[in-house]
Amino acid sequence: MSNHTLPSGTQIYAFDLYSFLMAIIASAYAFNQTSKAEEQADIATSQRLAAEANSLSQEFPQLKLLLAVESIKAASKVKVSVPSATKALLNAMADIGGYGLSGHESKISSVAISPDNHWLVTGSSDTTARLWNLTAKDTLKTAIVLSGHENEISSVMISPNSQWLVTRDSDTTALLWDLAAQDPTKTAIVLGLNIYAAQLVQIITGW
Repeated sequence: MSNHTLPSGTQIYAFDLYSFLMAIIASAYAFNQTSKAEEQADIATSQRLAAEANSLSQEFPQLKLLLAVESIKAASKVKVSVPSATKALLNAMADIGGYGLSGHESKISSVAISPDNHWLVTGSSDTTARLWNLTAKDTLKTAIVLSGHENEISSVMISPNSQWLVTRDSDTTALLWDLAAQDPTKTAIVLGLNIYAAQLVQIITGW
């Protein structure tokens, strides 16, 4: 019986192919191990931040809330639920005080507070903005709905003198509102997103 052997060139090719496949497998394994290590590191960071938030007393509510939020962010990187992070956020929110403002029919996309702390403005993907009077006894009942956009409001800005509000949607429309007017809902000026509109806003608002 004769022994059959592959030609030397074929043997080299087969060896190279085998080596290449093994390199791919090794790289995939290393990448998987690295991903797992990074995931564990993010989870550990989330847990550490949550522990730091929970260790703070009620004398530092802002810092406590900040740490809790960062704990949630760290967990969200790996898309896992970290119970201690959720608990820390709930505890921090309970300590920070305040109350919820509801009324929008979809998610809130932007928020601004006037420099004089009189107005809170919320912009939403429901195409409206809402004005909330922060100086009122019951802010929840003071909501003023600003309508006029046809698309999701992407940003809201208030002038340094707290008189002017600009709302911009995800299309090409910006509206200028006079917050000092008796009825701000009737003061909308439509601005196109161009150089002349920008100059007009600068002249009127002092931005």
